[in-house]
Amino acid sequence: MEVQKMKGNIKRIGLVLLTLLTLSLGTLVVNAETKDSDFVIENGVLKQYKGNDDTVYIPEGVTKIATYAFKREYSDYEKWGMYSGDMTERDNSFMLKDKFYARKIVLSSTVKEIESFAIPQNTEELVLNEGLEILDDAALYNVSATILEIPSTLKKIGNDAFSLTVKKITGNCKEVELADRAFRYTKNLRVLELAGVKNIPRGLFSECRKITMMSLTGNYAEIKATDLRKLKKLRAVNTSKAIQGNLKEYCKKLKNNKITVSSEMKKFGKFLIENKKLIEYTGNSEVVKIPKGVKVIDDIVFRDENKIRKIVMPNTVRTIGKEAFYSCERLTEIKFSKKLTKIGDYAFSNCARMKKYNLPKTVKSIGKCAFRWNYSLKTVNVPKKVKTIKFATFENCVNLKKVNMKSVTSIERRAFCGDKKLKKVKLNKKVKVGKKAFLFTKVKGQKTT
Repeated sequence: MEVQKMKGNIKRIGLVLLTLLTLSLGTLVVNAETKDSDFVIENGVLKQYKGNDDTVYIPEGVTKIATYAFKREYSDYEKWGMYSGDMTERDNSFMLKDKFYARKIVLSSTVKEIESFAIPQNTEELVLNEGLEILDDAALYNVSATILEIPSTLKKIGNDAFSLTVKKITGNCKEVELADRAFRYTKNLRVLELAGVKNIPRGLFSECRKITMMSLTGNYAEIKATDLRKLKKLRAVNTSKAIQGNLKEYCKKLKNNKITVSSEMKKFGKFLIENKKLIEYTGNSEVVKIPKGVKVIDDIVFRDENKIRKIVMPNTVRTIGKEAFYSCERLTEIKFSKKLTKIGDYAFSNCARMKKYNLPKTVKSIGKCAFRWNYSLKTVNVPKKVKTIKFATFENCVNLKKVNMKSVTSIERRAFCGDKKLKKVKLNKKVKVGKKAFLFTKVKGQKTT
């Protein structure tokens, strides 16, 4: 009897396990079908993506990504609002963007062509596949990635192919043809490393005035001297031996005689440092450790770097330049140099996620608008050596509640204007307060008109 009962129990357990397995398999099938249904594919062309994944993997078998494949249709209400004038300029700007934001898009190995405006706005990371052959006009025009790696199989790059945000383009192509205006909108391009270049159209780099390092090798005939004259920040040019020609002589005649010319396809690092001044960053890291020995962080070095979450400075840093970290919107933590003395104008403006700055005691000067639009900032301790809070330094820090600045003797116009939660302020009795310094705050005893 006990044996029979045991057999019966085993049977029941087996049935339960089989049922659970069937259900789980059914769930897997449903999930797979749901994922596949997010893509509208016709004859190998991805026509539309309907999903909302943070990371999108293009399916195998797709050979082309069509124009506006990630675009969303506007509702009748939204269309009415846009064209009736009832929406503000800011609302219009938002509505005219793609409604879908894929943080990362990974192409499958079968994709050969990307059509115009195929990739959606604000895609921060785009993984291009080996096998890709054509980037059509404005193919990556909307992409917000700062670094792009071009596959070796790419054969053609169209006009306006890249976006304003890209800072570094690298690729070891076998043979790639460049359209006349391929880099027209890459006004923030700093580093270009491209092998297998078939042609250099006249004026190709006319808008790339921020390029500091350029490596171009291939079978193109020459780089015309006129094409380099506007590249005032250029520091290094690597070319093929066959086309160096008068390039070295031309570079020697430039006012900026620091340009070096070589015939090696070098890999430039993510930091460009000259005379202990950091003048360029082309990395793509969330945590950035500034190299030891750097004394000055130059103007706009990290401006609009939206991937950075943490900055670590060596104790050699003395100066932070103008707009050095302007609009680093994901920045949440900074380890300052213990010998920092100067913070430039707009240095940390629009760093919307910074809650606190642990400024070292050595800081003597803070520039105008330095911490403007820091919407998450709650507390400020001004170093004792800082005597002046300049124009709009902390303007529109809407969550700022407490400021300690007993050593400050002068507060300029609009310094704390718009800090609507600001109530507690420790001031020097002899402090001079400018007009509207505390306008729209809860600070009592100070003129706000």
